Formats: sequence, structure tokens, C-alpha cells
Amino acid sequence: MADRVYSLVKGPAGWILFLDGARVGGIYGTKEAAFEAVMVAASFVVGVGDGVQINVPSDARMRGTDKVDRVFQMTGPSRPSQTDLVATK
Repeated sequence: MADRVYSLVKGPAGWILFLDGARVGGIYGTKEAAFEAVMVAASFVVGVGDGVQINVPSDARMRGTDKVDRVFQMTGPSRPSQTDLVATK
């Protein structure tokens, strides 16, 4: 029985999933979608008795890339103004 290591990595077009250092799956539009895919895959691994480690970078470590994606995904009344965007940098 082995421990499997899943890692989510921010790529230029979205989030990419790695299993034990090898790229698996497609490109996910959000970190949350990639995490959901990891959880499904990890549940099968746990089901056969192996261990699982999941690595997901925090927003604090992704300030330069992840924040931009969030701004473009926001819609409706919760969308920040230009003043809010400048204040968060």
C-alpha cells in the first residue's frame, strides 16, 4: 500500500492536477473545480486502502495570479469597483 500525492498547480490557462509528479486529467477553470476532481479521485484511492496527500496552494501564496482570476469571475452587485481593486493590492 502506498501514499498517493495529488497537487494542484496554477497554469497559464487554469488549474492542473498532478498525481505523484505526473500530470493527469485536463485543465480546470477554477481551483475549486480542480479540488473537486481531486477529491473524487482520492476517494477511489482511499477505497482500496492507500493513503492520500492533497497539496493545494493558499490564496496568500497566489496573490499575483489567483486574484486576477477571481476579479474576472465576479458578476452582479458583488463585483468590486476600481477603487476596491486598487485597495486590495
